[in-house]
Amino acid sequence: MDRRSEALAQLLETALSERFAAPVVELLEALPMPLAVVHAVDLRLVAANEAMCTFLDRPRKEVLGSRFSDLLPPVHPLADPGPFREVAAGSAAVDQPVVVEGEAWRWFVRSFKGGEQGVDYLLTGLMGTGSRGEEAIAWLREANAAKTDFLKMAAHELRTPLGVIHGYGSLLAQGGLGAEHQRLAGLRVYEKARQLSRLITDMMLLARFDELGPGLPRARVDLRALVKEQVDEVRRK
Repeated sequence: MDRRSEALAQLLETALSERFAAPVVELLEALPMPLAVVHAVDLRLVAANEAMCTFLDRPRKEVLGSRFSDLLPPVHPLADPGPFREVAAGSAAVDQPVVVEGEAWRWFVRSFKGGEQGVDYLLTGLMGTGSRGEEAIAWLREANAAKTDFLKMAAHELRTPLGVIHGYGSLLAQGGLGAEHQRLAGLRVYEKARQLSRLITDMMLLARFDELGPGLPRARVDLRALVKEQVDEVRRK
């Protein structure tokens, strides 16, 4: 495949591994080029962004559930089911130049797994040549970098309470602790379990940040209490 098309397909393949949840649809919508997800068996469109609907000159409700061959003239390159079936059967991904209404595009088709069930889907799209394609790649790389940074931060925040739980849990499992030390160890495990629960809740809230929008709840924070909590935490280590 063309390097730019391959990078786009790989990044989208990673993003589209969550059973077409709302964030996946939002990702498709955020990209300026026509993109669609096609079921590998019956070749029906299961997801399409607004750019693809505009390209097909059809409303979304008419696009979804249809085949390209039902939406385009027979002579149109995307109306030929052959390349879709070849990729679905395991052939190399399609990546070829096409000209539609005097405009040059690169058309690609790539297979990927759609979730835990391992259902095969096809990602297809038309990438503009020149700066349009490069802008899309830059946007995806930036989004992918932000996701990586977030995962690193989340792993760091989760590692500390997990380490404490593991350490005290190991001591309790080995036995030999007096009643008071057992109580203190159990208390520490309980505290860190609550901290983990809060972190997970915060991450889930962050994942829904765009959805919550202006309605995101606000609350006053007692900075002195927050600092004291952190100081006490360090002293207990």
